[in-house]
Amino acid sequence: MRNLTRIISAVVVLTLFLACFPSATLADETWYTRNNVKIRQSASETSKQLAIIRGGETLTVTGKSGNWYAIRYGSYKGYIRSDLLVQLTRSGYIPLELGNECPQVKEVQNRLYELGYFTGKRDGEFMEDTEDAVKAFQKRNGIKADGIAGGETQRTMFAASAKAAAGQTTSGSSALTPIIDLPTVSAPASVDGVTAENPMKKGETSAQIKTMQTRLRELGYLETEPNGIFGSITEAAVKKFQTANGLTADGKVGPATLTAMNSASAIPAVGTVTSTPTATATSATLKRGDSGAAVKSFQQLLRNLGYITFSPDGVFGSGTETAVVEFQKKNGLTADGKVGSATLAKMSSSSAVPKATATPTSTPSETTTLKRGDSGAEVTKMQKRLKELGYISFSADGEFGSGTRDGVMAFQKNNGLKNDGVAGPTTLSLLYSSLAKKAGTSSGSSSGSSGTSGSTSVGKVRLLHFFNDVKPKYPSGTVVTVTDPITGVQWKLRFMSMGRHADSEPLTAADTTTMNKAFGGIETWTPKAVYVTFPDGVTSLATMHNVQHLSGSLSNNNFDGHLCVHFLRDMEECRKMDPNYGVQHQNAIRKAWKALTGETVN
Repeated sequence: MRNLTRIISAVVVLTLFLACFPSATLADETWYTRNNVKIRQSASETSKQLAIIRGGETLTVTGKSGNWYAIRYGSYKGYIRSDLLVQLTRSGYIPLELGNECPQVKEVQNRLYELGYFTGKRDGEFMEDTEDAVKAFQKRNGIKADGIAGGETQRTMFAASAKAAAGQTTSGSSALTPIIDLPTVSAPASVDGVTAENPMKKGETSAQIKTMQTRLRELGYLETEPNGIFGSITEAAVKKFQTANGLTADGKVGPATLTAMNSASAIPAVGTVTSTPTATATSATLKRGDSGAAVKSFQQLLRNLGYITFSPDGVFGSGTETAVVEFQKKNGLTADGKVGSATLAKMSSSSAVPKATATPTSTPSETTTLKRGDSGAEVTKMQKRLKELGYISFSADGEFGSGTRDGVMAFQKNNGLKNDGVAGPTTLSLLYSSLAKKAGTSSGSSSGSSGTSGSTSVGKVRLLHFFNDVKPKYPSGTVVTVTDPITGVQWKLRFMSMGRHADSEPLTAADTTTMNKAFGGIETWTPKAVYVTFPDGVTSLATMHNVQHLSGSLSNNNFDGHLCVHFLRDMEECRKMDPNYGVQHQNAIRKAWKALTGETVN
């Protein structure tokens, strides 16, 4: 029996070994997503987004186009950036490294915890504390200590012979088998009376079917009004949902289909947009790392209330979590950053307390663009604001003519924007904000296009404290100009959330290109000292990296995720809250400030 087991194991390993050698055409290969990723219609960051796949999911690669893979996932066919996908190692494991966020990372964290190497939050995010634990494990177990949990590292880690940390005793093998397939949702044997033997199916009528239809309609698979009658249209909608979500498309709603349908990670129909979100049909608590239509629905509620400024994307990232905490605090709820029934009910209610805003008028739609030749109420409102700030002198007439264009250009130039005379979302958002500079005041920041060399005076660079000076004054949505002290080149970033540092994104694709050139053409987590100039002309020393990770909100900047900008913090506080990577940035800030001014900061 033991010999038979060995033979079977050898066959499995050999099969995986052969499967991991890509063919020349990349035909029909199984790959995995490193993090939550977007499927694009074509091989371009500006292409239409078809769907979002969470980290750790399997899909099929059918070809390659430049830095993009052509993929097939359920009913979707599209493209994903090649650096966001990975194949199994020869030992049957997904290689994991810094920046990854998926269920497999959490399994590694749990095993490292069992062995005494990891004491951090086991949340599925491969950050610096996880990397340090992997390195410590590798060093003690005679593996190259590179911090990457590849096949050899994971195979050793999950074996009974794995060496525990010094002073710890091993708990034995956790018996993790090589990951060959990942079910999207673990379905119980019965859900509200629905079983595999007794599913909801065509020909039946019930209130439960009406609830299920409501969920299908919310996800974009059903166009007709829910009526509780399981007919041909409902059956076709169920099949479409099952195909898109990797389930057996039999048109019957059993426990697996019902669980997947009501989960936060349910994949909506292509092109589905929830304009007036309502409470989701699921009672599950949504938290950071979740994705799907339910997340997108409450993000829209938060956006309506002013807690987020980015377009809802269905991905529960750090920016969304920060907004949820802020909403909960203002509305007297437990501020845990999770969206349960109480939080969701409050968001949906008329008594929800919105975020306080200093804007004199309402912010326009993210898709609003006004240009010469346009007319109407939006033009009138813009003209009134331009006149209030001193950029035009004539009365608002609702006609976007040459005088209005000149006023827009003057405003853009004075506020550090590209002065093309077209009032797009960025221009209008700044125009209506309390940060808009009046005519006759200097912006203090570059008004040229991305990639220009700046002349930031060292004498004007300050050392702003994040919690005291930056976070209270420059909220999410603020656009800043970053200068590389070495080369003088500049690019723009937009703050997307303000937790303990500024989660940010390059404003445009050109800004991403310029930023990466300043980093030597590579993505790196190593802190880089930069000068950050705010819309009011104040410039502060900061540090940042350029690794795109987790979620982002801009879709046309060739940057799939966000990066982090760090400002000065009290070292004692930072050691307590961010003992690894945060401290690394604080040390880099202090080193750069001493080199710049000769001053030592404790």
